[in-house]
Amino acid sequence: MDLEPLVRILVAMGLAIPVGLDRELRGKPAGLRTHVVVATASAALGDVSIVGTGSSDVSDQTRIAAQVVSGIGFMGAGVIFASSGRVHGLTTAAALFSAMAIGLCAGMGAFGIAIALVVVTVFVLGPLDWLSGRLIGGHALDERTIQVVAKDLGAVGAAQRLLAEHGAPSREVALEPFGDEVVARIMVRCRDETAREVFRALSDVDGIGFVSDQSLIPEEG
Repeated sequence: MDLEPLVRILVAMGLAIPVGLDRELRGKPAGLRTHVVVATASAALGDVSIVGTGSSDVSDQTRIAAQVVSGIGFMGAGVIFASSGRVHGLTTAAALFSAMAIGLCAGMGAFGIAIALVVVTVFVLGPLDWLSGRLIGGHALDERTIQVVAKDLGAVGAAQRLLAEHGAPSREVALEPFGDEVVARIMVRCRDETAREVFRALSDVDGIGFVSDQSLIPEEG
């Protein structure tokens, strides 16, 4: 019995654990089990693409691997979602793509490349994320939706002018009737510090009865 395919799958599993563990500890929808399954399945298909075809033609050997790369895109799209004017899940989708690549490399016997990819991925998800937070921190520009309840359109206009004065001009405004008042969802792009400033300032605008920065509401999952 040839144990090499089993060894390749086990190697893929071991290499995917650090990546999946990072996502699991951060409470992401695709965690440890998902990344391990993706990596091991990719390793199995990578091994089959070489051994199962029984062909020396390189293009023939890579057909299955090419389909794996295409298929992971659907899974990646499943963890990406938009909420409160912000897109979430892009990093987890990228980590899933990395797990797939790790599995394929291990399944094809390219253990050195697989190990290097694990090191780079874990560094990007961990130390580099921490470093970027230290260097950039609150200076990064983020899209967020500020919701205000105004007595009329004049108050909404006053809110937009105040946002512009604070360096957070409105990029998009959605209006909805709310009894005798108006609910305005204003999309802006600004830093965290600026968002807190305008949040406080909007509360003092005449005609504005309620202000909510939806981006500051904790996301579940």
